Amino acid sequence: MARYFVEQKYKLSLSQSREALDELKSRGDLTFAQHDELLKIIGFRNVLVHDYLDLNDGIVQAVIKKRHYGILESLMAEWHNVLKETA
Repeated sequence: MARYFVEQKYKLSLSQSREALDELKSRGDLTFAQHDELLKIIGFRNVLVHDYLDLNDGIVQAVIKKRHYGILESLMAEWHNVLKETA
């Protein structure tokens, strides 16, 4: 998501999601808090994908119940609108 936005808005091709988030923060598209929250989401995704045998079910349930991923929905809508305006 972040890599696509950076590619479309700034014509930069980045291979890592973390690089894209850093780029967006440095250009003012993300606040420090948003950047931090998205890094946590990336880290959680990596645990889900790579360490799934050692998952703590309680942590997964807490993340889902508390909607820690909720920032994604608002950023997707915001970035969609930005790209739509520049098209």
